[in-house]
Amino acid sequence: MIRILIVLTIFVLLYLSQRFWFRSLWRATEKASPVIRKLSRGAVVAAFLVLILSFSERLIGLHWLPRSGALGQVTAVTQLWIFTSFFAFLLFAVIKLMELVFFGVEDLLIRRERTEIQDQDRRAFFRYTARVAAAIPLVAGLYGFAAQRFDFRVRKVDVPIADLPPGLDGMKIMQLSDIHSGDYMPLDEVRRAVGMANDLGADLALVTGDFVSNETDPLAGCIAELSRLRAPLGVWGCNGNHEIYANAEDKAEELFQQHGMRLLRQGNAEIDFRGAKFNLIGV
Repeated sequence: MIRILIVLTIFVLLYLSQRFWFRSLWRATEKASPVIRKLSRGAVVAAFLVLILSFSERLIGLHWLPRSGALGQVTAVTQLWIFTSFFAFLLFAVIKLMELVFFGVEDLLIRRERTEIQDQDRRAFFRYTARVAAAIPLVAGLYGFAAQRFDFRVRKVDVPIADLPPGLDGMKIMQLSDIHSGDYMPLDEVRRAVGMANDLGADLALVTGDFVSNETDPLAGCIAELSRLRAPLGVWGCNGNHEIYANAEDKAEELFQQHGMRLLRQGNAEIDFRGAKFNLIGV
C-alpha cells in the first residue's frame, strides 16, 4: 500500500511539473507576433507530444522513438528534460511555499503593515530566488549532457599493497564501471571507451556493474561491446545495483558467458599471474 502511494505521488508530481512548464511556455508566447506565436506554440505542442511518447516508453517498456542519429539525440534530450524539469519544479514549488508561509505568518502573527514598495520588493526577492533555484537542475543537466557525457578520461592509479607477492608486482588492472548504456550513452560511445581501454595494454580487465539503467536499455548490445575488451588474464565483471533494479542479473551473467567472459555472483575465482595466485571475489 505504501509503495502504491509513493508511485501515485510521483505520478502526480510529474503531471504537475509538466503542466507547470507547459503553461509557462504557452504564456511566454502571448506577446509575440501572430506568426511567431503560432510557430512557437506548435513547437511547444510537438515537444510535449514527444515528451509523452518518451515517458510512455518507460512505463510499458516499448521503444516508440529512434535511438540513433539526430532523432536519437532528441530522445535523449527528452528523457533528460523529464528528470531535470521535475526537480526544477520541486525547487520552484518549495520557494513559492516559503513565500506563502512568510507572508502568511507575517500577516497573522506579526500583524505588521507593509508598504506597497516593501511588499513588491519582498515578493520580487522570492520570485527571482524561485527562478534561480529552478534553473539550477536545468543548467546542471544541460552541462552534463553537452559537455561531460562523452568526456572519457584515463586515470592511472598506483596501488601500494603490503607483502605483495613479487610475481604480482607491476600487474596492470583496467576497470570500466557505471556505463549505463542507453539514451545518454549510445553503444558507439561504449565502443570508443572499450578502444581506449584496450590501448592501455592491461593484464586484467574488470567491468564493475551498471551496464544499463533500467530494463528498456540495451543490455545485450552493451555486453557485446564489452566483449571487445582484450586482456591476457581475461575479462571479469560483476552486476551493479541497476542490474538489480532492471531484474537483469541472470541475463547479464548469461550474456557474459556467451561472449567468453566471466561475471562473478556471490563467488570467487583464482587467477595465476607469473606464478603468483590471487582471488577475484564477486558480490
